Amino acid sequence: MIFCFLFLAGCVEDTSSDMEDVQDTVDEGEELQEDLDGTGVYNETNTTGPKTVIVYLENYAFDPYVVTISAGDTVKWVKNDHPAQIIKGNIFQSQTMREGDTYSFTFEEPGNYDYQIVTHPWTPGGIVVVE
Repeated sequence: MIFCFLFLAGCVEDTSSDMEDVQDTVDEGEELQEDLDGTGVYNETNTTGPKTVIVYLENYAFDPYVVTISAGDTVKWVKNDHPAQIIKGNIFQSQTMREGDTYSFTFEEPGNYDYQIVTHPWTPGGIVVVE
């Protein structure tokens, strides 16, 4: 029994130095603010200014389905599944996106923008751009 305890005790790693490294990185400032609250909003400067909102495309659906951003912000679509697809809106159209591909568009004008998967127009998404 004691042998098992000593053996297992030797398998435990000290992760305190890893956490210190993470804290040092945070203290120095990362290029992108981590999405801890799950909103999909990333701000490169951790202050006010243009942001990039992430929308995932998977299983013929957008997540989140609708996002609200400010004029000058960017939406970045990330393709997370296998079939190739194209995203199309009134003022933008992606390239053919395969798993792992991304497409970004910066919305300069306030308004409501609808989009969908070209081959599945019954799968809409929406962008609300405010001042």
